[in-house]
Amino acid sequence: MATQTIYRKLRTNDRPTSQEAATVKRALAGSLNKLNAMESETVRLQERLAALCQKRNDIHNFVETHQGLLSPIRRIHQDILQEIFYQCLPIAHNSVLDPEAAPLVLGRVCRSWRHIAYSTPKLWSSLHIVAIPSSFYQAEARLEAISAWLSRSGALPLSISMSASGFRRGCRGRYAPINERLRSYMNLILMYVKRWKCIHLSLFPFDWSKFLNLVNASNLPLLEVLHLEGDPVRGRDPMSLDISPLARKGGILSSPLLRVLSLPDYSQRMLELPVQWEQITALNLARRILPLYDIIKVVTLCSNLKACSVTIATSDQQSLHATAPDIPPIVLPNLRSLKLMGKSGLNDDLLTFLDKLSTPTLRHFAYERPVSSYPHPFLPESQDSEPLRAMKTLCSFFQRINEPLEEFDYWSNSLTRRGLLEVLSCVPGLKRLSLKDFPVYSMNNADTESFISKRSLDDRFLAQFIPYEHRLRCQFDEDEDKNEYEDEEEEEEENSFSTFICLCPKLEVFNSIDAIYSHHILLQFLLSRSSPSSSSSSYHHLKHNKTISPLHHAHVTFKNTTPPEKLNQVNTITQQIEILERDTGMTVKLDYPRQYGSPAPSIYDDKSAYNGIYGIYGVHGIHGIHNGSSTAYGGITPGFIKFGF
Repeated sequence: MATQTIYRKLRTNDRPTSQEAATVKRALAGSLNKLNAMESETVRLQERLAALCQKRNDIHNFVETHQGLLSPIRRIHQDILQEIFYQCLPIAHNSVLDPEAAPLVLGRVCRSWRHIAYSTPKLWSSLHIVAIPSSFYQAEARLEAISAWLSRSGALPLSISMSASGFRRGCRGRYAPINERLRSYMNLILMYVKRWKCIHLSLFPFDWSKFLNLVNASNLPLLEVLHLEGDPVRGRDPMSLDISPLARKGGILSSPLLRVLSLPDYSQRMLELPVQWEQITALNLARRILPLYDIIKVVTLCSNLKACSVTIATSDQQSLHATAPDIPPIVLPNLRSLKLMGKSGLNDDLLTFLDKLSTPTLRHFAYERPVSSYPHPFLPESQDSEPLRAMKTLCSFFQRINEPLEEFDYWSNSLTRRGLLEVLSCVPGLKRLSLKDFPVYSMNNADTESFISKRSLDDRFLAQFIPYEHRLRCQFDEDEDKNEYEDEEEEEEENSFSTFICLCPKLEVFNSIDAIYSHHILLQFLLSRSSPSSSSSSYHHLKHNKTISPLHHAHVTFKNTTPPEKLNQVNTITQQIEILERDTGMTVKLDYPRQYGSPAPSIYDDKSAYNGIYGIYGVHGIHGIHNGSSTAYGGITPGFIKFGF
């Protein structure tokens, strides 16, 4: 009864009676003893648990440490480890002075790796240098690092590239030659002149006469690759250049092994130089505009040419109308890489060159030729058949190639959509394709230019790369399907491609710049070209044609921003593309034009070597970026590397 009364009072503020208080005290005495006993046991168990945890950690550390002794990497022979280190070096450019990149990063793993890396000369036989003024922070430390780097290269041939960064303008807004400010760097690399194998110097502005007078062929027994760029007087007439230091007997051009030549500032006087043309296997004539006949003479002299980059341009009305019936066929049997560029409107000389050229073993071809307007102001309207002639010339040129062309860069708008499709149908074995579209202007009756929204890289174009069974699923937007500048005859002819399986069935890499594809057509293209090997793929039910190679990499840069009303649809498709990447291993990169007020893109994005030199440096290359105490990639222009230079 007393216990029940106590329970009731626990939920009130009533005072217990004397009897109830005595009962509570007796109950508390036993409970307090139990609580103290449990607390003592808890402390004992916690101490035991801590001891066991410490013992477990000790055993774990022992196992982990001793398992490291059995690691396969410890059993690799030093020769194999050196080869692994060598494979870590960049392939698209020379090694850079960056502690986060090979080979420097390899020396930061452990003392053993540092010893192996620093004692392997071939890891240090290539170097890109970004020369900075001596007043810059850590300039002396950089020179010491360069000297230490080259000293580790042993007696191996050297590949050195150098660009200048941070040099300000001289007086009156002109560039003064920076020879004196580069003296320390030039003296340093001249110490190793007898081991030069590949020299790529892009220094603006630089007076080359002193440098060329210092180097002789007798001191260059290993030199194979030479690129000199950096005229001290910008915009001057190339014919006013003093070529005597370059053309002197026993000079740098007399090097016995010289086979790759790029002299952009001297290209217009190339025929005056004492070049051993039969030895040249790669030639860069891309920066300066050369007359057609000079180009023909040069490439004809290079009987062993394997890579060539040329700029051909028509500069006036007279040369535009000129014909070349006396030009003989040009046969380059060993040429594997060719880049042709035109820099002015319609260019008969470039097409004439292609008409006469035969390259049976060509593997890579780049065609960069933006056309500003139709019809051309120099031509009567009846003679303005530029797109048709360009299509026929390119098709005929490709048909003269005996082996399948593997890579094609088309950065032009000289062809209609129909013409471009016709040209691509001539290269079914293509593995890598890069396309860039340009706007076209039209001369109206008032002799003024008006903009035409006419582009080739649209949905109808991309649909021709989709296999027929997948193409049937494509639904084209009515707004995007309208093109008031597309005549009915061209549209009917384009329908002839609908019976094809698809264009370029062997395509592995696809790059498209300034495109106006819709996202759902792009998704259908990616799905139709994805690999069916992954059983976990969400799209494994799609029928795959075994004659079509899976696409490995796609990079599309859109011309226009996405309208707000289509953002949800685009986001959904983007998520589907991400799933496709995860399931198939395909890499897809989509770029959009920057909107007003948006931040500039990072220079460190998308530096994968898989994307090649264009992916790393962009279109125009990069001349060296000073980044604190380290140096970012820079120096070598993309065309120079891509075409075997």
